[in-house]
Amino acid sequence: MSELNLNELNLNELEEVTGGKKRIEATRDEANIRKGPGTSYEIIGKTIRCKTATYLGEKVTRNGRTWLKVSYKGQNGWICSDYVKVR
Repeated sequence: MSELNLNELNLNELEEVTGGKKRIEATRDEANIRKGPGTSYEIIGKTIRCKTATYLGEKVTRNGRTWLKVSYKGQNGWICSDYVKVR
C-alpha cells in the first residue's frame, strides 16, 4: 500500500482504508510519542521505523496538524501523522 496523508482522511475513510484494523506504521526512527496531542506534551517514547501501533483516535490541533492517539508497548500516547502511514 502506498503512503497516505492521514491529514486528508476522516475517521470513516481511515477505517475503510485499514479494513477496520486501524493500524499505523512508523515511517521514521526517533519520532516522538507524547502524552498529549501537541509538542508541548511530555515525550514518553520514540518510534522505530516499520514498527506498528494500534490506532485509537485522532485530533486536529489549532495549527492544523493531525495527531493520532496510539497504543504502543502497553501505553497510550500521541504521534504526529506526518511520521506514520496506514498499514
